[in-house]
Amino acid sequence: MTPVRAVSATSITLFGRAYRWTVTLIAVCLVGAVTLALAPLGPLAAHMSAHILLMNAVAPTVAVAALNWPPAAFAYRMAGGSLVLASVAQVGVLWIAHSPPLMAASMSSHSLHVAIQFALLATALWFWFAV
Repeated sequence: MTPVRAVSATSITLFGRAYRWTVTLIAVCLVGAVTLALAPLGPLAAHMSAHILLMNAVAPTVAVAALNWPPAAFAYRMAGGSLVLASVAQVGVLWIAHSPPLMAASMSSHSLHVAIQFALLATALWFWFAV
């Protein structure tokens, strides 16, 4: 017979808050994505908008959504207490990604552009997990 785990009122409240935040952030991401899709943006503005959405909407949404996901506990343990290091890494990747030679190359190479976006998303996730 499997033992029944007691669920505390605190865990239900935390899950409810995490769920509301997740739904809200997903809605904000969708509104932002639709707005960007409909807005007449040049290539550089679209590039920067993707950065902003990935780092400031997608990454925190993933971090909040992962609060109650057991495999994410490992990511939180790894990021815990390293907010300064995560911040420095994020700023470093931003500076490197926006250096003139790499920026010019990423505007003409789709695979390099995707790799840079992935690096920015990874450091943003590290930052948001540390927060």
